[in-house]
Amino acid sequence: MSENEKGNARADGASVSIPIGPIGGISGTYYWNPGSPTAPAVTLTGGLGMGGGGAHLVFLRKGMTSKDTLGYGGECRYIDNPAIRRRQWQHS
Repeated sequence: MSENEKGNARADGASVSIPIGPIGGISGTYYWNPGSPTAPAVTLTGGLGMGGGGAHLVFLRKGMTSKDTLGYGGECRYIDNPAIRRRQWQHS
């Protein structure tokens, strides 16, 4: 994890996700600080599931490189927002 002069965390890269069709998507991450000279500066991933696109900053833990982010993984999102629940109930 990068830190500025005051010791505050600074992002190591940025990620962009784009949904493709109803059940898939592709993401790419660019690391301006990949953590090691031999680690990749750009990674691409694909996914299945219903999700939205977006852009996010990426923070690597101390001792971690962009190469450590490669491989299989999973993600689960849960939204507990009463306004969203009310909208869903009205349309049911």
